[in-house]
Amino acid sequence: MGTLAALIPITGILAGIIAAHLAKNEIKPGQKYFQLLQHAMLGVILSVMLWKIPILAIISGIILFVLLYATNFKHPIGAMTLLAIPAILKPATQIPIFLYYVPTGTLNEKSKNIIAVIVYAIIILIYHLFF
Repeated sequence: MGTLAALIPITGILAGIIAAHLAKNEIKPGQKYFQLLQHAMLGVILSVMLWKIPILAIISGIILFVLLYATNFKHPIGAMTLLAIPAILKPATQIPIFLYYVPTGTLNEKSKNIIAVIVYAIIILIYHLFF
């Protein structure tokens, strides 16, 4: 998979920033739904990564979603940038990663989003330059 295709998921942050700018009044009431979407997308990403064993993939994705929802996980920047690894290893995860980044772009402040985009891009570029 090419470098450009691996960089496409970070456009989800841009889409989230645009959505947040266009619908400023709806961000606060919709925050719980954005977090629910983030939890679900991480479960989907894990399931896609483990899809060689379908039962394990489905069960682990559901368990991850329930754990994230129950603990009210806050999705730090480190989790955002480490999603470059599944995007490289399993190209099928790029769409769920894009969908994960849309609510991330709406919920985080602009500086955190820029840092996440830069680190994600650096990870992708280093992989494609040296491996």
